[in-house]
Amino acid sequence: MTTPPAHTEHDIRRFFGRFAAHNTEKHGAPDRLMAYRMDLLHRYGQFKPTDVVLDVACGDGKHLFALDGHIREGIGVDFSEGMIATACRQIGNGYQSSFSYRTDNARKLETIPDASVDVVMCTGALEHILDKQAVLDAAARVLRPGGRFGCLTLNDGFLW
Repeated sequence: MTTPPAHTEHDIRRFFGRFAAHNTEKHGAPDRLMAYRMDLLHRYGQFKPTDVVLDVACGDGKHLFALDGHIREGIGVDFSEGMIATACRQIGNGYQSSFSYRTDNARKLETIPDASVDVVMCTGALEHILDKQAVLDAAARVLRPGGRFGCLTLNDGFLW
């Protein structure tokens, strides 16, 4: 699939909506990369069994599903309806029922109440979002006092 330039949120939503049906790891060996990412998330996220974790721009939900058994509740949001549909199809396939996925814009997080989550994570997605500061502001709004934010990005030079 050719990656077209993205100038608006509509461009990005359209790309990831098409990509959802063919979502495969593009950055190397899937199992090795997943293990590496999850090691980083566990190390820095310091997940607790009582945590409510929000995965911003969750895509197909794989990073949140990998926390199954380590957290109390997982919420995944993405503005691609195709990606959310893919994640929702996985619920009930051996994953805990305390996972939910919903369509929401990372810049606003309108479906997430203020001070309602312990950890906000964003894995391999912030670099695709046009207004990064709005995402950080929304994450700060939904975090409980003492909450944690973790971001993994492939291209930190582009991000910052």
